[in-house]
Amino acid sequence: MLFNIRQNAQNKRLCASQASAPNITRIYFKRVVEKMQLFKSSPVKAPRVFFADAPHLYSILMPFYEEEVIHQPNIGPKLLNTGLCFRNVYPDLNAAITINARQQHWEMFAGLDQHTPEPDITVYAAADLAHMFWLGRLNILKAMRHGQLKYQGPLLSILHLLPALFPAMRQYPHYLKRAGHHDLLDF
Repeated sequence: MLFNIRQNAQNKRLCASQASAPNITRIYFKRVVEKMQLFKSSPVKAPRVFFADAPHLYSILMPFYEEEVIHQPNIGPKLLNTGLCFRNVYPDLNAAITINARQQHWEMFAGLDQHTPEPDITVYAAADLAHMFWLGRLNILKAMRHGQLKYQGPLLSILHLLPALFPAMRQYPHYLKRAGHHDLLDF
């Protein structure tokens, strides 16, 4: 009988400690949610718009592609050797830039018309997201995972192009300064 009383008391203590663990977890979870609500209700800074319209985008990115990507000895030949035609589409501005390296020479097209060749790779991203990419402030895989950056074509070819573009990413801020676009660097 004494053994049963001790056993029951011990079981009650175990039950009490087990019962308090979910309560502690529930209280902790509730505090975490309350803290998250504070962050949700805090004012969020509106995203900066870097490009006003398609002509503004073309006036900045087309010369950049020409001067800092295509004609650079450490970048251009690598891209030319891929033999790919790739297009960047900026749906927010209704703009597109196509770079064709299929015939071992460069062709570049602004916009979409009947003379633009069909690309092997198409990347869809907001113009401001592309700007962040060239500044080196965009995690490409994360942007793909969240649907901010979409593509058509073989992913392996896209990932193959990226290492060739990294030197151009280092040149983009210097290009913007030389071209007098200091406002695009402020954010």
